[in-house]
Amino acid sequence: MQKKFDFAVIDSLYESGYHGPRALDQPEFYWRSMLGAMVPYRDSYFRPLGEEIAPKDSREGVEMEAIRCNYDGSRFHHELPMNLSSLRQFANHWDAVLPTISAIRENYCASRGRPGAVSTVDLWFISKLCQLLPAYLIRRREDKIDADSIPVVPSIIYRMSLGMHRIVHISLVKMMASGGDPGAACLDAGQYYHIAENAGLLIGRNSVCAGPQAMVGQAYGAMIGPSVPGSAEASSNDPGFYRYAALFMKLEAEKYMFAVRAAIQLRSLVDALEGAPANPRSQSFREELLGFESWSAENTSPLAHEIAREDLSMLLQGDLAACDTASQWPVGTVRAHMLAGLSQIVGVADQLCRANLGTQGELLLTHIDELRNHPQETATPGLDDFIGMGLDQVAAGMAMTALHTYRHSEYCAAQIFQFLQNQLNQSLGYLDGALTFSESDIANVFGPRLPHCYSDFFKRSFSRQDSATPA
Repeated sequence: MQKKFDFAVIDSLYESGYHGPRALDQPEFYWRSMLGAMVPYRDSYFRPLGEEIAPKDSREGVEMEAIRCNYDGSRFHHELPMNLSSLRQFANHWDAVLPTISAIRENYCASRGRPGAVSTVDLWFISKLCQLLPAYLIRRREDKIDADSIPVVPSIIYRMSLGMHRIVHISLVKMMASGGDPGAACLDAGQYYHIAENAGLLIGRNSVCAGPQAMVGQAYGAMIGPSVPGSAEASSNDPGFYRYAALFMKLEAEKYMFAVRAAIQLRSLVDALEGAPANPRSQSFREELLGFESWSAENTSPLAHEIAREDLSMLLQGDLAACDTASQWPVGTVRAHMLAGLSQIVGVADQLCRANLGTQGELLLTHIDELRNHPQETATPGLDDFIGMGLDQVAAGMAMTALHTYRHSEYCAAQIFQFLQNQLNQSLGYLDGALTFSESDIANVFGPRLPHCYSDFFKRSFSRQDSATPA
């Protein structure tokens, strides 16, 4: 029976760059997840926000007592231990944790104009905001908190909400894929615990969740309502946090949509080439695209590719009845459901901007729409170029159109990301040094894209240097 944490798998993940940059190393656009961005930092009791999944330098000198779990269910006497030291800290500050979560929920609901009513998509945002508070505290210019002395209550809420958000996220994806309404009332607190239990989500890479069922239920209850009495952490009522959070979530929503649209475009090209003339070079090109798609799904944006390929098993979490029902629908139905759900996420992010940024919010959204509809300003290889590289005329036309469409989408998205990141910086008090993003920045965040796949196959560059530079 294992009684200690095995840190080998965690250390190897950090060495591979899997978690992405720390929050203070790169601005928000580059963060792959709040997990990777925040887990290395410490709270005011010198405990890392990631606890047993923090990198080695953050764990050094920190007591982490590992014990066998005696909770009923999937964790009972599991071979992986639980972190008793972390649980003790939770218990010591629980009377402030719940009111602070409740304050975040109330402020969010006020922004939505729906006091007391929490939908599934609302809970997705609330659990995300709970992760975001420590990032705001260490990123803001005025009254900045030392990254190794983050207040303990926001730190605890961050650690809790990592797992809680994952459960809500999976529930939301399944709801969207099956055609449900993300705006409908969310489940009760107890049901989310049972979702986690049945899906094995209480078992981590090198430990099991240390929170007992009652504590998990109380935390969800605070996110759903009613209000929890007690003194909340002051930062949970800071208007500056909600301005920052609105911009952050708008950036997150735009990143989601760009990744999904790019994945759908790749899938559409693969499907279209299947019906192209039996030209060996063209079919080899399709095989290259298929291989690139599989690699991307495993290494970059799995959800985007799950949506593009209508991967029912993943999107519906292996629910056999739901998968059987969805398999009877016309091709594209699940993808349409997912896009409609993602549009709701974008809509909520827009509403947060309007509510928390004042008159600037509407101007910001109008400018983003202008950037999204910017005329095409990038040149791409023409039909004769692709025919000259060995494709038949039909496949060459498809390849040319796909690259042209992607280039325009990438250019517009980069302008949106750049604009939002600079707005984020200004909201934090950083008024100098505007950032400019390039296609290499897009690749750093989203991984290799369609032009990289083309470059690998045709053995020539398809970088923006080969095309007209946008004004």
